[in-house]
Amino acid sequence: MNMVDLRGRIANDLELKTTNSGKKVCNVSLAVTRNYENANGERDTDFFNMSFWQEQAERVVKNYSKGDMINVSGSLRMEKRDIDGKKVNMITVIPREVRLFSRSKNNQEKVQNERNQER
Repeated sequence: MNMVDLRGRIANDLELKTTNSGKKVCNVSLAVTRNYENANGERDTDFFNMSFWQEQAERVVKNYSKGDMINVSGSLRMEKRDIDGKKVNMITVIPREVRLFSRSKNNQEKVQNERNQER
């Protein structure tokens, strides 16, 4: 069974793009801190690439921002890419569900200011 559940912070600015075929996409890099310490007593962070499509991409761009902590459930897909003339295998997360876990402090203030302006 191919299932993955991740909790991490959005590491990039979110942008809704449209492909040549007219599909909407939002690419996200999710920073996930490991739950154990390395030899130096620090926790390493892994970055997972994922692409949200169509309506889900629109919702992600509208509701989340860089720094927000989200939960993502989905599956993994192996993709072969050509990088600098070399064939490289990359694992990509195919998200099925996304939920907000917590907003970054800056985003909490931004949301509060937007709510105050609406009143």
